[in-house]
Amino acid sequence: MSTFNETSAGAESGGLLVMEESQVSQGDLVLQDADFPDGYVHMAHPDDYKPIESPLPKTCLLHQKIGHWRLILRISFLLANGKYLPISFICDTGVPYDFYFSELAVEKLTAGGRVKEDDIGNAYLDNIVGRKAAVRETPYTHKPGNILGLRMMLKLGCKLTESGFEFTESFEYF
Repeated sequence: MSTFNETSAGAESGGLLVMEESQVSQGDLVLQDADFPDGYVHMAHPDDYKPIESPLPKTCLLHQKIGHWRLILRISFLLANGKYLPISFICDTGVPYDFYFSELAVEKLTAGGRVKEDDIGNAYLDNIVGRKAAVRETPYTHKPGNILGLRMMLKLGCKLTESGFEFTESFEYF
C-alpha cells in the first residue's frame, strides 16, 4: 500500500489519499523529463558535467508542474585536479542510499578522482561533509537522472519549507 498526496494524484481537496500499488500507473513511478525545469536536457541542466574553475552556488529548487513536483539540488563536486563538476539531483525520500548516479556522472566523477572503492568493491565518495557516502547506479526507471537519497538528505539536515527546501548542514560543494 502506498500513500500519495491527494493533490499530486489529481484530486482538488488536498489531504492524503491511500492507494493500493495496483492503482498507481507505472508512469507515476518513473522519473520523467517533466520532473525537471524547462531547459533541462536528459534530466540534467545543460551545463552539468562540464568542469568549471570555481563551484557554482548551491541551488535548492522546488520545481512545480501539474502532476510533477520535485525538489532539485544542483551542486558542484570538487575534482582531484582542483576543478568543479556541477551535477543536478532529484531529492527523493523514497530511495534509501546516499547517492544514485547516472552512468555519465559516475564516468566523470571517476575520471575526476572522486569515486573510490573499498576492499570489497563498494563504490563511495569520500569527504561529503566529512563523511563517506555510498554510490549507487540510478535505477533503470529513473535513468538518466541523478538522485540524492533519503539517507544523505538526513545527513545534510534537509528542511522542508512552504517555499522549498534547504539544508541545515553547512556546505557549498561536495
